[in-house]
Parts: sequence; structure tokens; C-alpha cells
Amino acid sequence: MQKMALWKLTLTEANALLEKGNITSVELVSSLLDRADALRELNAFAHLDREQILSTARDCDARRKDADGPLPILHGLPISLKDNIACVGMPMRANTPALQNFEPAQDATVAAKLKAAGAIPFGKNTMHELAFGGTSNNTFGGPVRNPFDTTRVPAGSSGGTGAAVGGRLVPAGIGSDTGGSVRVPASFNGVFGYRPTTGRWSGHGVLPLSHTRDTLGPLARAVSDLDLIDRALHEREPAVMAEIRTLRLGKPSGFYWDNLAEDVRTVCEHALSRLAGAGATIVEIDLVPLTNLVREIAFPIVFYEAVPELTGFLEKWKTELTVETLLSSVASPDVAAVAKILMDPAQAVPSSAYNRAIEEMIPEIAAGHAKILAEHLLDGIVYPTSPITAPKIGDDETTDLNGEQVPTFLTVIRNMDIGSLIALPTISLPVGVDRNGLPIGLALEGAHAGDEKLFAVALSLEASLPAIPQP
Repeated sequence: MQKMALWKLTLTEANALLEKGNITSVELVSSLLDRADALRELNAFAHLDREQILSTARDCDARRKDADGPLPILHGLPISLKDNIACVGMPMRANTPALQNFEPAQDATVAAKLKAAGAIPFGKNTMHELAFGGTSNNTFGGPVRNPFDTTRVPAGSSGGTGAAVGGRLVPAGIGSDTGGSVRVPASFNGVFGYRPTTGRWSGHGVLPLSHTRDTLGPLARAVSDLDLIDRALHEREPAVMAEIRTLRLGKPSGFYWDNLAEDVRTVCEHALSRLAGAGATIVEIDLVPLTNLVREIAFPIVFYEAVPELTGFLEKWKTELTVETLLSSVASPDVAAVAKILMDPAQAVPSSAYNRAIEEMIPEIAAGHAKILAEHLLDGIVYPTSPITAPKIGDDETTDLNGEQVPTFLTVIRNMDIGSLIALPTISLPVGVDRNGLPIGLALEGAHAGDEKLFAVALSLEASLPAIPQP
């Protein structure tokens, strides 16, 4: 295989070739590093140390050559990390001025597990400042660009991860998701993104926003790649594809399917028609009463939890920063506006409202969701990951949706909140492109703690739908 073709490989494909001895890790990462260098315009990496990566790859190749038994599951495979994940030997800046000199002394739990599984940490991905946004258009460090159209955003806050995987600079990367920050970048960049059940993946060593909503999750170019990474963290058997003719998929009427960009609706409806034609049963369901509750409490929970979460991290990880210093030095205007709210006691979320949300409303929403899944015997719920495709860079405050200017951030993440609030596993799958060639994602949402079943269903959907064009 020609060296320059190696950047096209999925994680699973690369793994198979490494195991057969057809390629080396040095050849693989060299091809990817050359690709990343050629596409620096994307600004997908906040940190990429060529010699560090090549050195690790050489060590992996030497160990493979000398091995007389099985190697770790991810041995010699490159995986990038969002720049809010601690990894020894790399800075952790979260794209914000106050953290520019911070280099963690220990790994985040997930980074440590990936290393133990043999993965090569392939740099740190650029992100929306402090993970507080959906465009990755930053004042500090500049915008991240979408590989399908460099005048467009890659979404956020894991925009660099989405751009790197979608642009085929790396076969997989780890992002974080508080309100859609893995799923929407997956949609906008034409890749697969998995938000695990909250708590399934450790958040230790990740710059936090909300323990209720935060989780890490991978982006990759195949469901099998997502499954491989999750297996590395949980030491389980590979997911087995579900039979499409046995699947019952809920389609929530209203809200999730309302006021969509025309091409998003057309492409996602066509995807459901293909699934039905392959034998899946599409069941109309009503989640509107639950989504009304979600909208009431989604942002207040983050606003209540963010300052204590950040304070604890800054102290525990010995950053020598206070939360006031961190927030007061924010560079991006949209994040600065959020920081101002967080630091203003007059705008603090009352503890009574927070406690009601946590103790009463989230359990009510979770019970209602579980009841709908059970009553309709559903294997998953499907809806457009985002109502729109990637907006133009600069559309930070508003963007067009069906001829009207709508709030960019709230529109981009509109369909994401229920999963974030009640800890549902979800995979965004690429299902087509709009008239401008911009990718469109379909979200597949599973039952709480039903991650392994979700992989089985997602494999079936992937096999039943055509691949989208690559950038």
C-alpha cells in the first residue's frame, strides 16, 4: 500500500493491516502527519509534536516485532485528544489564555487507559474556548475550519476533533460532550460520534463544566471504530450487528423534526425510508412533554455546576489559577458573556431550583423516556442530530434557518439536550449531504446504560445506509 494512502484508513482497517504486518505504525503516523501538515488551514490541532508521535510509533513497532503473544487492543493506533483532556507530555490549554502554560503532571483516566491499550496519543485538538460554545470560532487561536468547506464551522465544542477526523488527519479522536459537543461535530464533519451513558467513561482529568451532563466520547469514521475504542476501555467482546428486520425505531413527532433546514429534513427522511425498506419498523412517538421539561432546566444546571467544577479542577490539578482569573481572561466574546454570568452573584441559579431539577425533574424525564421505550418495544430513537448543516464562520450569534435569523448555538444543539440531561447513550451517523455538499447526521439514541445494544443497532443502520462523499 502506498504510504500516502494510509491516511484514508479507518481505525479498524489500520488495526487489521498492523496486525498482519502489512504496514507499520511509523508508516501510518507519518502519512497522517503529512496530511495534517498539508491541511494546517483547518486549525484542527492545538498541539501536534511530530517527533514525539514518531518516537512512540517506533516503540510500538519494536514491541510488535518482539511480541510472542497478543498485543493490547489499540496497539500502535493513533488517536487524538481534545485539548481539555490531561495527557502527560502535552499542554492542556482548552483554547483559553489563562491555561497557556499548563502542562498536567498526570494523565486523565481515559488517556491513561488508551495508552495502556497501546494507542499513540496523536496531538491535542483545538476546541471552542473552555468548551462553552458550538462553533469552535475562537478569538484566541483563530477559527477551526470544516474540511468539507473551509468557510464553514466544524461545530463545537469538539470542533478540532471533528475537523481532524472528518478531514482524515487522524482515524479517531476523543472529544467531550456536555450538550452535543461530540454528536454535532460528528454531524457537521461527516463522521460517527458516540456519547456514552454519562459515567460510563471517566471524567477524571478533564476540564469540567457539569458533572450531571459531561462525558468524554470518541469520533471516528465507522461504528466499528467507536466500538473498538469503547472495548479498549471496558474489556468486552465486539458488538454483534443487530438484524435490521427485527429493529423498532422511534421517530419523535414534533420538536425534533420541526423547523428543520429543507435538506436536513429530506436527507433524514430518506434515511428512515431506506431503513424501513430494509425491514426496520419506524414507530411514531411523542416526546414533546418531556422536551418541554428539558428546556426548562438544561442551562440552569450547567450554570449552577460550572464554577464549583472548575474551581475544584484548578485546585486539584495544581494550575496555580483561581476560577476568577480563568474566567476573567476569556478571549472569545461569546464565552466572555457566559463567564460574566457565572461570576455575577445576582445571576446565580438558586439552589432550590437546582435541587428541584436534580431531585424531581430529571427523574421524571428519565422515567417518561424509559416508559416510551418500553411501551413501544423500541430499540432506539432516531432524529436529525442538528436542524441545520454547518453555518458560515462568523455566524456566531445568529444564522439562517428557513429564511429567518435564529440563535446559532441554541439552534445547532437544539436536539441534544434530553440525552445530555438523563445520561442516554447516543451515536450520530452520517446519512447524507445537503445541496452544498455539507454533511448531515442522524442521531440514534438508546436506553440508559444500553451502550452495547446501541452499538449493535448502529452497526445495522450503518450497513443499511450508503456512505457519504469524503472531503
